[in-house]
Amino acid sequence: MKKLLSFFYIGLAALVVFSACSRVDDLPYYDKGKPVTLTADKTAVTLALADSNANVVRFSWTDPKYAQDASDYKYVIEIDSAGRNFSNKTTKVVTGKMSDSLTGRELNAMLVNYGFTLGVPHTLDVRVVSSYGNNNEAYESNVISLIVTPFADPSVLTSTTTTVNGSLAIANQNALTFNWTPSFQGYNGAVTYVLEFDSAGNNFASAQTLTIGSQLYAHPLIISDINAMALNEGIAGGTTGKLDFRLRATTAQGATAYSNVLPITISAYVPFYRMYLVGSINGWDINNPWEIISDKAGSRWGKVFYTYARLSAGDAFVFVKTPGDWNTKHGSTGGSGATHTIGAPGTGGDFVVSASGIYRLTIDLNSNQVFIQQKQVGLVGNMQGWDPANPLY
Repeated sequence: MKKLLSFFYIGLAALVVFSACSRVDDLPYYDKGKPVTLTADKTAVTLALADSNANVVRFSWTDPKYAQDASDYKYVIEIDSAGRNFSNKTTKVVTGKMSDSLTGRELNAMLVNYGFTLGVPHTLDVRVVSSYGNNNEAYESNVISLIVTPFADPSVLTSTTTTVNGSLAIANQNALTFNWTPSFQGYNGAVTYVLEFDSAGNNFASAQTLTIGSQLYAHPLIISDINAMALNEGIAGGTTGKLDFRLRATTAQGATAYSNVLPITISAYVPFYRMYLVGSINGWDINNPWEIISDKAGSRWGKVFYTYARLSAGDAFVFVKTPGDWNTKHGSTGGSGATHTIGAPGTGGDFVVSASGIYRLTIDLNSNQVFIQQKQVGLVGNMQGWDPANPLY
């Protein structure tokens, strides 16, 4: 019996050894991968604003067969203008999948950044560079062509109100604030914004402009500002009319887009500009200043004021815009004799005359100057023989 058990165990051991030495199948072998083959679902795309957030082209490529989990494969979609050999390429990185899409706005931004003309077809070269996740074993795919027509990507213009009721009493209060979304979203350069306005329904044929600047997305206007716009466009003081506003956006390369048109209803008023004199002639009484004359010429109205005054040597004065408020005074910031400069309201020293006489005193807010001229107004006519050299005073 013992011999039988011995033979059994010897046989079992031999079977185990034989099984251990049996040949198994070869393990799978992965080489260094291979370039992918790129295709696209379109050969030409005409972009439109309505496609901004929609996928407009889809790229697909084959498996590069790397010795790595496919979820870690790295793909770089490279796009450039045709014929430049990708020297100024735009890229998009994709990980772990063998296809990807571009939205209308993504693709449009690429063309705008290249400075391509809006509304004109342009040919792009596209390829995919595949690699391991650590960028090793990078291979370039075949190059495909894609014809793309870019579009103007304008701002959306809004306002805090569409009705402005103006009056002189609230001239310095806020009338409204324009707000807008960025134009040419995805563009890398500076976009300059200009606000345009014109009479309602005139289709901006004779538009006036207000330059805002770049990378700004809001602009407030006070009552007097929008009232001046209304008057310039023929809305008479005391009446109500409409102005159309829109925003013009321009890239550094010259691409231009216009926002929606925003009509604003304006109740205009007649601005009555005043300027006063305070000084030796009225005992420096800021509460009872001497009102002077506003020049009625169109380009000088509200900007140039003057008066004639008899002054004694050593008399001094300043100009004041608002009775009772020294912060609105305009004093001398430089100059001497007949010509002086002025600065911001509330600044400057006294104007002083050195000799007695009759003076014409003029303040010009256009040029920020004051003129002190020793002269007087005389009368010329039949009574003195029309002799301008000897007027009657």
